Amino acid sequence: MGGLLTAEWRKTRSTKLWWGLLIPICLLSALINVFGGALAISGAFGSGGLADQAVVLAMATALSLGGILVVVFGIVSVSGEFRHRTITTTYLTGGTRTSVLVVKSVFAAAVGAAYAMAIELVGIGAALLGQGSASFGDPGRLAVLCVMGVVVLATWAVFGVLFGALVSNLLAAVISALTYLLIVENVLQAVLASSRAAVAGYLLPGEAPGAALISYALGGRSSRVYNDIPPWPAALLAFAVYTVVLGAVGWAISQRRDVT
Repeated sequence: MGGLLTAEWRKTRSTKLWWGLLIPICLLSALINVFGGALAISGAFGSGGLADQAVVLAMATALSLGGILVVVFGIVSVSGEFRHRTITTTYLTGGTRTSVLVVKSVFAAAVGAAYAMAIELVGIGAALLGQGSASFGDPGRLAVLCVMGVVVLATWAVFGVLFGALVSNLLAAVISALTYLLIVENVLQAVLASSRAAVAGYLLPGEAPGAALISYALGGRSSRVYNDIPPWPAALLAFAVYTVVLGAVGWAISQRRDVT
């Protein structure tokens, strides 16, 4: 397994994808956290909202949006090999297809965790620059949120790997994933909200991880922006279930797919 992990590291380092995704992720975190106080003051916490919790909510927002780019990394790590016709060599040198999928998932999870830490470091620096230490509120809550963010983005990366195993065509995989996450789910969430089932909208595959982070950041406070958001453990559990189901389907498809 060590050899496979080393191979994954070399493949990633030899491409521009890792920093091509890291740069916008960090810029996004900087922008959101610099103006984090504006989020709280504008009423994201509702009538009881205070700017002293601005950093927690802004960090949760940055991590939530960063997950969309992290899932792209996971998809490309698998589907890219089909596009460049290197998957056959990877399978031949990797022992079994299952071991290859496991190693790719482990490596992608490490990358996702690293991206999360980059978002958090940049975000904290930007928050200090834009809002000062007074906006940090409870440091313990921010620390727990950062740990949650690492877990969520690591899982997002694994989710991307599993989706890439399911849809081997790189272009189709990336386009379908982004279309669903950015368009289809927003439409579904709007429909569910209009039918007074907003909580179900937050439990959709692409919304659940972000909902968990936002829900924890809100800490039980009322919110006009995030109405009827479920408790963060329920949202995390939903995301875990989606990942396990996708893993089972992706694994089954990858075992039978012809790569010649």
